Amino acid sequence: MPLDENYYGLGDKAGPMNRRNRAFTNWNTDAFGWQESTDPLYKTIPFFLGLRKGVVYGLFFDNTYRSSFDFGKESADYFSFGAEGGELNYTSLPGRNRKKSSSSTPRSRALSPAAALDAGLPAVPLQLLSRSPRPGDRRLLREKRIPADTIYLDIDYQEGYAPFTINRQYFRILKKWSPTCASRVFTSLPSQISTSRGFRTTAMPHSTRSKSDVFVKNPDGSVYVGPVWPGKAFSRFHSHSRAGLVGRALQRLRRDGLGGFWNDMNEPAVFRYPSKTMPLDVVHRLDDGTTLDHRAIHNIFGMQNARATYEGLRKLQPDERPFVLTRAAYTGAQRYAATWTGDNLATWNHISMSTPMLLSMGLSGYPLVGDDIGGFGSSPPSDLLTRWYEVGPSIPSTAITLQKAL
Repeated sequence: MPLDENYYGLGDKAGPMNRRNRAFTNWNTDAFGWQESTDPLYKTIPFFLGLRKGVVYGLFFDNTYRSSFDFGKESADYFSFGAEGGELNYTSLPGRNRKKSSSSTPRSRALSPAAALDAGLPAVPLQLLSRSPRPGDRRLLREKRIPADTIYLDIDYQEGYAPFTINRQYFRILKKWSPTCASRVFTSLPSQISTSRGFRTTAMPHSTRSKSDVFVKNPDGSVYVGPVWPGKAFSRFHSHSRAGLVGRALQRLRRDGLGGFWNDMNEPAVFRYPSKTMPLDVVHRLDDGTTLDHRAIHNIFGMQNARATYEGLRKLQPDERPFVLTRAAYTGAQRYAATWTGDNLATWNHISMSTPMLLSMGLSGYPLVGDDIGGFGSSPPSDLLTRWYEVGPSIPSTAITLQKAL
């Protein structure tokens, strides 16, 4: 580890963008009110960029188990990475490419971060998040001339927090929420949660679902039931049939006018245990009939949840680009969903921390990112909220600009 080499990436990590002299763990975790020293967080992106004298190289450690990266905390002489299980399988993107010039004389050319990532520019919608708004709120937004392209509905739109249901007392006709008004279309994006509030599909009776083997199982073969929200099982997303299953489950909500889906708490978050997830010995069955325990699946559960939602929507609406938002992710999830930084707080410190974190997500190959503008926990003072509105929408394009600058 040369003295003048610096390290960037690993995605969802708080603190300075330069990872040198620090160590990190990758284990998707529900981390309410995270701070600079909080680790791990919601996502696992085991990819980093090394930068030295204008030359960049990349390294991707393709391992879904709990993994660790040490950039000089143990020793100033080297960096290291590893995992608790699985293969030592990693891909190195060399810092220099060999390219022939017009005179057929080989010359070296530095590999840029943009070339290493090739993430592309995302479309950045202007979005309003309002927890469980009522129909009258839409009229108020129009009267106050507050622009918004989308309204998100949290789980309160559901009947008794049951997925794929709608509380008709407050949301009797959801289609009325998405009219074209002043060239702005409101599209409701409810919380389609994958786990403990979760993607426990109510599209068919429990007995039928058990027979079709779509749930995560205990080692004895019984369906694992999450203790946080009693009676809720966890869907198995490692299946070629997942898109069809999800598509059928979402069909009714799409008919009600809902335009996209928000996968939340899909780390998966189970609060009762110290690890905040399912017991590590629960069993996930793969398409080839083999099984893996939760140690191997935990970090990719959120990505597979987002992938199932994306592919299910593609089946329902092949001519439309699905919009999916996910809290947990693994490298590759950017193909299926946008993401955000989880449960931040309404503080000046959190607006400060959000900028390097979102830039790091861009440098890790995840371009469409954001945070809860204004903060998720507590309410912001007016000057903080104003500043957050100013800086928030500019972050994704700034991340791409930084890639090119480096």
